[in-house]
Amino acid sequence: MKTITEKQEAVQVKFKLACQFLAPLIVFVREGWRKRVVKGKKSRPYNVAMSHLIRNAITGVYPDLSIDYGRVLISDGPLVQVSGCSYVRYKDRIELRFEQSQHDNADDLVTLIAYQLGEYEAACNQRNATRADGQVILHLPEHLKREPLLLYVIICDRNRKVFGRSLYLGESMPV
Repeated sequence: MKTITEKQEAVQVKFKLACQFLAPLIVFVREGWRKRVVKGKKSRPYNVAMSHLIRNAITGVYPDLSIDYGRVLISDGPLVQVSGCSYVRYKDRIELRFEQSQHDNADDLVTLIAYQLGEYEAACNQRNATRADGQVILHLPEHLKREPLLLYVIICDRNRKVFGRSLYLGESMPV
């Protein structure tokens, strides 16, 4: 049996970290990276997102590797992200408020994603919110109400064809 080198093991650990993190986000990643796939190549949106995560968001030196959550992109594209974001976490929901620019499409869809690391689970707002709304409300499932959550915002056009670069808001602690 052939033994693997430390360098090969480091690559395997990075791959495992990336896979674990992206698994609950796969629906968002497939849509949000679709336009970043190079035509004529056999790459898929998930693979492109994973490659980005491994190259840009995994930090440290093997065996002490970790993910820099602020450098993870769930979506990427040309749409301008919302600005002036602030959120408030209540026991049962998270309310995100943001500004609208005159230069943005009022009907772009805004999605708030809450990611729970311990169980590798993600939840998002169930009702479509638009730039014009100026806010998104994410009602938390019962099992996530008492958990720390990583918060991300993704934006796309009303047809879910064109996306913007996702925005990491930080970690939200339970109330």
